[in-house]
Amino acid sequence: MLIDYLLEEAEERLKYFFDSQFDEGSLYSGAVPEPDRLCPPFPRNLSTRLLEAIALWLNPKSHYFANPEIVQRAKMALAFLRREQRPSGNIDLWDCNFDSAPDSGFFLWDLFPLYRLLENPKLVLSADTDFPLAEDAALLKEEVKALILSVLEGLRTGGFHTANHRWVMASSLAAGFNLTGDYKYMERAEQYLAEGIDCNEDGEYSERSAIYNAVNNQAMIMLFEETGDKQYLSYVQRNLRMMVYFFEADGSLFTGNSTRQDRGKKMYAGRYLYQYLYIAHYLEDKEAADMAGYIALGFIKTHQQPGPDCLPFMMLNPKLTLSLQDKNKFCLPDYNRYFKSSGVVRYKKNNFSYSLIHNNPSWLFVNSGTINACCKISLGFFNYGHVKIHELETLEDGYRFNFLAIGWYFEPLDKVTKKITNFRAEDHSIRRRQNPNSSDLEVIIRNRENGIDITFNASGINGVHYCFEFILPPGLPLSGDHFALLPKPGDYILLKDGGFTIRDGRSSLSIRGAFADTELFTTSRNSEPRSSEGFTLYMNGTSPFSRTVSITC
Repeated sequence: MLIDYLLEEAEERLKYFFDSQFDEGSLYSGAVPEPDRLCPPFPRNLSTRLLEAIALWLNPKSHYFANPEIVQRAKMALAFLRREQRPSGNIDLWDCNFDSAPDSGFFLWDLFPLYRLLENPKLVLSADTDFPLAEDAALLKEEVKALILSVLEGLRTGGFHTANHRWVMASSLAAGFNLTGDYKYMERAEQYLAEGIDCNEDGEYSERSAIYNAVNNQAMIMLFEETGDKQYLSYVQRNLRMMVYFFEADGSLFTGNSTRQDRGKKMYAGRYLYQYLYIAHYLEDKEAADMAGYIALGFIKTHQQPGPDCLPFMMLNPKLTLSLQDKNKFCLPDYNRYFKSSGVVRYKKNNFSYSLIHNNPSWLFVNSGTINACCKISLGFFNYGHVKIHELETLEDGYRFNFLAIGWYFEPLDKVTKKITNFRAEDHSIRRRQNPNSSDLEVIIRNRENGIDITFNASGINGVHYCFEFILPPGLPLSGDHFALLPKPGDYILLKDGGFTIRDGRSSLSIRGAFADTELFTTSRNSEPRSSEGFTLYMNGTSPFSRTVSITC
């Protein structure tokens, strides 16, 4: 049963709460530190854990059901949260945002469901069952309500930084209106909502982030719950349908196109489980139900951490159910999709997937099960740094793009009106330019049964040096035609011919067709520095050339 798994995960996290909460008399009395982070405790970390603790306290299936120790710990936690408020009512995000209305909006995302659980413990109890600590629940409910009311005014008068903040704040303000009946909160929410929801036709929000897609989805769900307007769920459904194409074969999410802090990081879809379940129920979406099953079974099977933390929301929405009996139907489909508005291609067949990204030095990402790699191309030609995709052509069996680099020189001014004393400060757009030469790189990606073939055709002026960087995970054994290597972070090698395979015990990735016209490792002074975290495999070619590299799992 899914709920049993969620209970088990929540109880494991509660052990940390019990073991780590600061005692009375401490500077941080009532707070809980972040695991493995040397940072001061801050309100949002604590409010999330408090919500889960109260959910367990109210759940008759939990080992912590009606545990009186939770009452005392909750009171200490609430006292810390009150102390951490600014005079405005807002809270801080310890490392960047101070007196922050957006972070207060996130804070209320925990406090509103906490209040509603305490308001109606019978949501998870049978009709004829009384909660043995009902008086304590009523007292905690009033404390939480007082805290909510003290936050709302700072949220209403404050401003925001990023696109997603608008929806976090609008959804919390709408909930504030429903709690208080004071229309000034809804009026402020409507100011944000009047800007329109920034979700494109592909289903992607402005910030293009696996973290913030989920944040925006949660805001839309909350707006639906507070306003009753089902249009907000259409954005969630659109995004979740897009996200199917961002799952890798191992259940992780592709983040190479993110514009936020999750870019390039290994992430799993725990935060999406509840959202797929929600859309499956309220919009009768079978694909969403299947994806919820796929996510749930992936976590249950591997116990990947951190696990989903949606127990409180499942308790507040008892209609959301998921049968995991027919496990064979919960599998990730193969796909081939070009999201033109976002400038992203996502392709998957069996255990191999790849991504093509517009306007990014890391133009290609590949995944073979649990192994990820990316490719960059730099060139030594005038002030160019990296080859990037600007326009992409769809082929019957893959994709193609051209990168054209044009070299130029300034000519002297036709008419000098003043002596130049600071060359960099002058407007040089009035100068004529010479365009004596160009270099063209055609890249063709063709899909094959277990990977891709990439053909590089360089033309134009001869002698232009192109450098191909394949950035791989370090610490995994790498076996080549004439060598074996266990690379460390920051290591690099120039592969002149042949190929190699990298393995981690579960998956493997092979690259063949290596080439090198020179023994140079780098090309352009304008290219990005070599990766200090990954292992870099170099190839290079001097124009004109035509080479094909195969990448397979």
